[in-house]
Amino acid sequence: MKIKHIISLGYFCSPALELERFGYRDSSYPFDWLITDFPVVVRLINNHFDEILQYDNMSQKHDMPYLYRDDKYNIEFYHDFNKYQPLSKQLNFVRDKYLQRIKRFYDSIHEPTLFVRYISDEHVDEEGKSLELKWIEENFADINSLIKSFNANNRILYISNFGQKSKIVDLFFVTKDLGDTVCRKPFENNSDIPNYILNFEYDSFLKARNLDFYYRKLRRAKRMKIWNRLVNKLQKIFYKEYHHNKTY
Repeated sequence: MKIKHIISLGYFCSPALELERFGYRDSSYPFDWLITDFPVVVRLINNHFDEILQYDNMSQKHDMPYLYRDDKYNIEFYHDFNKYQPLSKQLNFVRDKYLQRIKRFYDSIHEPTLFVRYISDEHVDEEGKSLELKWIEENFADINSLIKSFNANNRILYISNFGQKSKIVDLFFVTKDLGDTVCRKPFENNSDIPNYILNFEYDSFLKARNLDFYYRKLRRAKRMKIWNRLVNKLQKIFYKEYHHNKTY
């Protein structure tokens, strides 16, 4: 079966980074760089991201002031804000960026799409089973019905840390990185994941284009590395950190 898009559904940035590294990330989508719970992801898809990134719903992490959370959905934005400007001066730009990604998301998923979700096991029951995995099992039919409402060929690839089990959900297992709660390169850790994706006949021209963009991005980041370090040092000297009135 041919697939047109492969899109990360979180719960953190590694699925998007791996899709990018393997040539499958064709654009920016709303869940790429967020920290999310999967029930919230499903809710957002279902309600078209209603009232996301509203000023009154935003709070700042007290010990990491560049990090903001949308309290309405309990989603964290790690890569979109800086710690020196007031939220009021940044929010419109960030919201407009996400509205573009959201529109692109819905445009894309009306075509055959493979979603990728890394299941969080940050919260577990008394037997050590991921509460997120339990929720997916309990809502499995509704989740599939939702994603297939956009296109009948849509489906989700679920990645899980070793130790989880399910008779309902097909899982691709990865080993956590040493000293970490997740595997940062799951496609490399478990070769069955990229091999499974190969079954979907993803367009080779598009893959080559995606990889070209990725390598150009890496070269650009390498060139900017020294400049960014200098800017960060100057900001620390000449700018005062902004502290929002709502923190967590």
